Amino acid sequence: MTSVRAGQGWPDDQGQLKLYTTANPAAGAEFTYTVPTGLRWRVIGITARIVTSIAVGNRLPTVVLNNGSADFLILPAGGIITASMTRDCTWLSGVSGYAAGSYVTGGLPVPLIVGPGYVIKSVTEAIQTGDDWAAANLIVMEWPDA
Repeated sequence: MTSVRAGQGWPDDQGQLKLYTTANPAAGAEFTYTVPTGLRWRVIGITARIVTSIAVGNRLPTVVLNNGSADFLILPAGGIITASMTRDCTWLSGVSGYAAGSYVTGGLPVPLIVGPGYVIKSVTEAIQTGDDWAAANLIVMEWPDA
């Protein structure tokens, strides 16, 4: 058993601000990222660009959190994305969902704390084969999971 001094792990210190980037998913696929072993995160923001194909349909991007075995939190963006669009989707702590211009925003609960093995992923209602998510960026405060 490893002992951890106060101020060197969750929840005793302020953590470190980190940026993680998911793999770039293939067209028609969703982005996903698993919290690494030994770490705990407070998720501050998630951002990714989606380019929709010419296929007709109303896409609703959501971020879904999974505890390693079951989805437990579904966070829709604040707007529908139609065919042949490029939209920057962002989910932020404490923000309400909205859509304006080329931006679609959704909210994250405050605080959103996730542990090792938790999965953060997109699930896009009515995603089409040619719709293409870029790699997502996750902004987190990170601690050793002690």
